[in-house]
Formats: sequence, structure tokens, C-alpha cells
Amino acid sequence: MSDIRHAIRVLRSSPTFTLAALLVLALGIGANSAMFALTDAVLLRPLPVREPGRLVVLSTLDPSSPGMDYGFSYPGFLDLRDSVSAFSGVLATSGLRLSVSQNGQNLRCSGELVTGTYFTTLGVRPFLGRVLTPEDDRVIGGHPVVVLDYAFWQRLGADPGLVGRELLVNGKTMTVVGVTPREFYGTELSYRPQLRVPMTMAPVLRPVGGDPATMMRRTHYWLKVMARLAPGVSIEQAQAAASVVFKAGLLEELPADASEQARKRIQSRTLAMRPGAQGFGGMQRAARLPILLLGGATFVLLLVACANLANLLLARNANRAREFAVRGALGGTRWRIARQVLVENLLLSGVAGALGLVVSSWVSGVVLGLLPVGNAIGIELSPDARAVGATLVISLAAGALFGLVPALRSAGQDPATALKADTPTLASADGVFSLRSTLVVAQVAMSFLLLVGAGLFLRTLHNLNRVDTGFARDHVLVATLDPSLNGYKGERATALLSDFAQRVAAIPGVKQAGLSSVSPISHSWDSYGVSVPGYRPKEGEEPDASAASVSPGYLEAMEVPVRQGRTLTWRDGAGAPRVAVINETMARDYFDGAALGRHFSFGSGDPEFEVVGVVADGKYVDLREERAPRFVYVSMLQSSFSLTEMTLHARTGGDPLGYLDAVKRELRALDPTLPLAGVSTIEGQLAESLASERILATLGSAFGVIALLLAAVGVYGVLAFTVARRTRELGLRMALGARPADLSWMIFRQVTIACGSGLIVGLAGVAALQGVARSVLYGVTPADGPVLVGAVAVLASTAALAAWLPARRAARLDPLVALRHE
Repeated sequence: MSDIRHAIRVLRSSPTFTLAALLVLALGIGANSAMFALTDAVLLRPLPVREPGRLVVLSTLDPSSPGMDYGFSYPGFLDLRDSVSAFSGVLATSGLRLSVSQNGQNLRCSGELVTGTYFTTLGVRPFLGRVLTPEDDRVIGGHPVVVLDYAFWQRLGADPGLVGRELLVNGKTMTVVGVTPREFYGTELSYRPQLRVPMTMAPVLRPVGGDPATMMRRTHYWLKVMARLAPGVSIEQAQAAASVVFKAGLLEELPADASEQARKRIQSRTLAMRPGAQGFGGMQRAARLPILLLGGATFVLLLVACANLANLLLARNANRAREFAVRGALGGTRWRIARQVLVENLLLSGVAGALGLVVSSWVSGVVLGLLPVGNAIGIELSPDARAVGATLVISLAAGALFGLVPALRSAGQDPATALKADTPTLASADGVFSLRSTLVVAQVAMSFLLLVGAGLFLRTLHNLNRVDTGFARDHVLVATLDPSLNGYKGERATALLSDFAQRVAAIPGVKQAGLSSVSPISHSWDSYGVSVPGYRPKEGEEPDASAASVSPGYLEAMEVPVRQGRTLTWRDGAGAPRVAVINETMARDYFDGAALGRHFSFGSGDPEFEVVGVVADGKYVDLREERAPRFVYVSMLQSSFSLTEMTLHARTGGDPLGYLDAVKRELRALDPTLPLAGVSTIEGQLAESLASERILATLGSAFGVIALLLAAVGVYGVLAFTVARRTRELGLRMALGARPADLSWMIFRQVTIACGSGLIVGLAGVAALQGVARSVLYGVTPADGPVLVGAVAVLASTAALAAWLPARRAARLDPLVALRHE
């Protein structure tokens, strides 16, 4: 306790140093604490279920389509559930769009079809009522019950009496039987369903696959599957047992007249299994590298802060050299002196850690603000016991890191020498100057790394924002509706959608409007097999194309350039010849560029479409696409695809969101109970697709600027300390004829050597990390010349500015005053 009391008195006696040290260290600790919280929430934290380490994720792999997971059919799930004793439970899920009505309020909700084994396999108990059981999953279409997510239950009023009441779900009456626990979000971090319904209700609630025969077909792969290992069974044993059952199911899938090529392809599929403690892990896989890069950047920032503080402490302890010498002369041991200095440092880092929690909350807020809304649902970055514990560990480690060497230096002085010296021995020793210079070199090198990283991330974001998308990027309102949720089918759905599109197009200020079954950069395009008369597929090739059902006006609203022919019109109706518009890639691949008037179909035996237009290629799945996929636009008036969820794209003369009320009025005039969801703009959609790039650029730039400022403080501190400690020497030089410019150059030469050495080390670090960062960059390489030159220029100019004041002070010394300096 005496050490702590003395440390408090020492720190209070130097308020300027203490405040500066606290600020520097709080920034480094806070950033690292925030990144730990993010890393823990996304990459480390398991599902909030019973024994998550016993869960495994199953997937179907096809060698002909590397990287794709085909999921499972419903019969395939039943095979695994009923025939693999290595599992104590097997569950299956599939996403679901829902329209929920309660007390006259219509809501568009996210849902999930789950098997009756879902909650028992996960080991999740209800917060209210009960969860779904196998008894709720036996009769196709015969279990109209629903379990609410805790957050959605709160949105509906948090009334415990809601359990047992009825909701109107997709126009069907369903009974609420329970509410899930607050902490339970599901099996995918990026998707938290608001309602869960039995899998056997799919034919009733899910228009696609609404036919029970379709749902039960072995060739209909639509389920994600997870299992719990039986006690004493390893993942390798379970995979071996499940693979036998899986292969047997593939044989049942083959039709009797299947070709040898189709037979070989289906039989080549394999069952893969991986740990499922974090659920299906889609978000974790996508976010792993960006989070690790940010974590590395924050750690480097902490090292810069520690190096900076170590320099400050060396200077401060040099001024306390006589104090340490007196304590040593009075019997204080080296360990006693070192312990006192370490206690001061640890106290400093502890207070900085508490302030770091505030910085951590700010950084976490920035990260969550940059995440797409849908991807942040399962993430909570508020400080918890783990985050506070991590901050404490980081603080103590930082205190030891920046304080250990200065403490040992202070304790290692010879008392007699220090008491007889005119100036403190610690300041004049060559080794100490070498150590201080080494710390500056380290700060410059690490700051250079952070600046280069920030520059590369900014260039990547800039390049992606300037990509030619092939469609309008601004003044386009986007909103989705799904008539099938309210029971609209066939011609009735087509009529509603047609009226809606034309009503929106007639709103004053709306230039063009149209509907599409998918929206650009939404990661939701579907691929279909196509048959092209006269085209000879390459060996092993199965011709395919992505497709969208669109209304007339969609291509015009999106300003997609027409290269040949025309676009779709309202005359291309159900009774007219089937027509389609394709993109340049499909025209080139299947028609050698001469596509107008040619025909194709979606599969043999299906009606043919005549190509009446060719439009420019664009970006379809994401902005990083190097080659556009083959793409087809067919009129929703002639489409054989189900008209379920359709997305409005309305190009406006002003702020797109300013037209939302008018759009909603037109929809209410057609059906007041049909909800409009997913309201955004194309600009907003593109911004959400670049969430990870924006996080890297924003935080990377912030960390780079902070490191640059810390390096500048480090350079200034070393030079100011040098000038102060060498005042008599500088006065003697001037008395012997040295010019002020010579003294200034002596100071600038010191910073030039230190910064030059730091830049060399930093360049070596950039070269070593090239392979790590390359995959997250776009249109720029890790060795990008402008970025490297810019980082060097920024660091050099900052170092020169930091050196200017000490150099100016040295040049203006009065020799007489300097020679009398103590």
C-alpha cells in the first residue's frame, strides 16, 4: 500500500506528464479492448445453447462446383435424423419471409422453418410457454403454431398473455405457443428470425416449393443441417457413419433414365462436416480476415503508444536520477526501486484501462454504425465481464511493456556516480540514447505500417465506389413487396404487380419505375440451366445463366445501357411471343455476339424465348466481380418463375426517400394489408455491400492518424530532451564558432537517421505482409507506389515539423547562458 500511496503522490506531482500518458495509453488500450470485443463476438463466442462444442455442421459438396454448398433435401435430412446413431439429434432450417398481422398492424418479418428437433438438439428452453417439438412436425401443413423471438415479442408489447393467442401469418391463422430466451438468436450470427414455425408448414407458408411433392423431392436441396454428436463419438467417427447414409440417399435420387454423366456427377457428391459451436458460420468466414487485420492494426497502435510512453518515462526518470541515487544511498535495493517505478507504471496503466473502456465503447459504436443492419442483429459489443477482463489484462501487459525497461534502467544506476554527476547519468549514457533512438525508430516503422494500411484501404474503398456498375447508382428508391404472403397467385399476383409498377411510375417526380425479382448487389441472383439451339457445350459443361423476372420500365429505371435491339414493354404480355433481354456476356458466350432473333429456353422441353435486346454487362452479385455472369431478363408478364418477392426500383428527380410516402399510398390503394419492406436506395444498398471495406478504411485511417501523432510526440520528446540535456555542450560549440545552422542540422540529422531507419524497417514489414492484405484489396497492390510515397511524405513532413521547435531552440541558444546551464 505504501508503494501505491507514493505512486499516487508522484503522478499527482507531474499532472502534465500524467494526463499525456493517460491519453496516449487510453487510446491504445481502448482500441484493443474494442477489437477484442468484436473478435470475441464474431469469431470466438459460441452459440448460446447447451454444450455448443458438441454441435457439427453438415454440408453437401459437389466437385464440379467448388466452393458451393448444396445443402440437403428434406428426405436427406430424414435419413440423417433416423439412421445415424452417431448423432444424438439432427436439425434442419430454412429461411422464410412472413407477413404478420396483429390488431390491424401489418408487419413484414423474417422467419425460419425449423424441424421439430431444432430446439431439443440445441438444448434451448423457452422463456415463455413452450418451444416446438417433434409432435409439431409430423403432418404436412397440419401444425399452425409459431414460436416468437424474444426481441420480436417485446416489439409486440411484451405481453405474457400473447402466448396462446392467434396471429395472422401470411394470411393463415397460427397460434403463438412460446417465446425464446433473450440471449438466443439462432444458428447464424447474421440472421435472427423473428418467428419460427414447423418445417411441415412450408407448403402453406412458403410459396416456392408450396407443393408437398416438391418439398419432399430428393432433388430439392433447400435445407441447412446441423447435428449434435452422441456422447463419446468423435467428429471423424460421425462423418464416416453419416457418409454411408448420405451415399445411400444419393442412389435413391437417381432416376432410372439418368445419363451416365448425370449419374457420375451426383455420385461424386460428398458429405462434409465441420465444428458447429458457432453455428453455420457464414458471417464468421466473411469477417475473419478484416477483423484480424483490424486486430493487428490496433495491436500495432498499442505498441506505438507503449514505445511513446517508454520514451517519456526514460526522460522523466532521467530527471529523477538524483532521487533514485539518494534512495539507493540510503539502503534502497535495486529491486525496491524497480518495484516502485513498476507500481507507478501499473497504476498509470490501470487508470488508463478504465478510460480505455470509454474509448472502447466509442470504437464499438463506430463499428456497429458501419455494419449493415441485418448483419448486426446477433452482435452485442457492450462491455461485459469478458471485455472488462480483457481490458484489465491489456492494461497490465501494457504497463509492464512500457514500464519494465525504464524501471530496470532507473534501478540499475550507481548511486555514487549519479550523486557526483553534474547531469543525471541516465541521460548522458550512450546506451540510453541508443535505447531512446531505437524506440523512435520502432514508432516510425509501426506508424508507417499503419499509414500504408490506411492508404491501401482508402484506395480500395475509392476504387470500389468508382466501379462501373452498369446501372444507375443514385436517385433510385428500392423497396420490396411479396404478394404471395397475402395469398396472391398467378394472374392475380401479376395484375397487382403491374398496377403497382404503373401507379408508381405515374407519381409526379418519378422518372421511371419497374419491378425485379432481385436487386443488384444483393447476393440473391439465381442460376438456371439453359438450352441454346445450335450451341455445343464443352466437355463437362452444363450451360446456365442467371435470370430475373422484371416488369417493363425496370431496365429504364436502372439506366442499363442497351447495346442492341430493345427492352421489354407492356405489349410483351401473356398472349404475346415470349421474349427476353440478355447481357453482353451471354450474347458473346452462346451466340457469338449475334443474339438478336435467336432463341433459348430454361431447360429442354420448356417454352423458348426470343432475344429482342442485348444490354451492357454490369455488377450483379458484388462490386468485386471480375467477369459478369451470363444474365437474362424476362418479363414478369411471361415468366414461368413464381412471382413472390419483387423489388421496386423507382428513379426519381430528387431524394428517393422523399417519395416513399407516395409509393406507400399507391400500394395501400391496391391492398392496405400488404406490407412494404426493405426500404432503401441503390446508394444505400451499395454502401451496405462495402461495410467491411468502410470499417477497414475508417478505423485504419483513425489508427494511422493516432499513430502518426504519437510518433510525432515521440520524435519531439527525444529531440527536446536531447537539446535540454546537451545545453552546455551546444553553448560550448557556439562559443567555439559553430553557426546556428550547424546546430539545427545536428538536430535534424538525428531525426533523419531515426526516421530513415524506421522507414526501412517499415518497408520490410510491408513486404512481409503483402500476402495477408492482398485478398481484401481492390484495384491496388500492397506495394502501391502512390500509397508508399504518400506515407513516406506524411511521416517525413510530420517528423520535420516535430523536429523544428527543438532545432529552433538549439539555434537560438545564448552561449553565455548555455555555459552556465545546470
